[in-house]
Amino acid sequence: FLILDVVNTIIAFMSVYANKVIGFDGQQITNFLIISTIFAMLGSLVIGWLVKHRGTIFSYSFVLWLWLIALTLIVISSGETLFWVVGPLAGVGIGGIWVTSRAIVVELSPPEKIGEFFGIYSLAGKMASVVGPLLWGSVVWIFQDTQTLKYRAAVGSLLLVTIVTIFFFNTLKKQIKSAQTFS
Repeated sequence: FLILDVVNTIIAFMSVYANKVIGFDGQQITNFLIISTIFAMLGSLVIGWLVKHRGTIFSYSFVLWLWLIALTLIVISSGETLFWVVGPLAGVGIGGIWVTSRAIVVELSPPEKIGEFFGIYSLAGKMASVVGPLLWGSVVWIFQDTQTLKYRAAVGSLLLVTIVTIFFFNTLKKQIKSAQTFS
């Protein structure tokens, strides 16, 4: 749920960030989003291959760390050059989270309850579409008197959510490994 907050919020607000902080015009934003989307598609394929060959847990962890790097680069980017690197990286992260999160639901769900678990996953995605933008808007409102700091702080809040997600996932990983050891 937490990483879906991050992904949905980035999708919703990246064009605003690109315009207000980086200074992209409309055509640059369009090109940026097209390139990022292409990398999301390619990233889905690559991460899908990674899931098949290295496993779901490894791949999900990899994607979480990819998001940590992408969000850090977004916060520190002050010019167009670094931001053009961030777009494809975030694109791979978007495609990767879509692939790995579904694979994790399949892997962790009891076979007889897989439909219910996907229903919960879908509900979590819908909630994330509200909670993430609410977090973003709250941070921007708190820092409303600043020029670009409010947007950087909003991405920083998503970075914190990602760190919390990594912490929770590492705890879950330990529980999964422990359960596999005893079975």
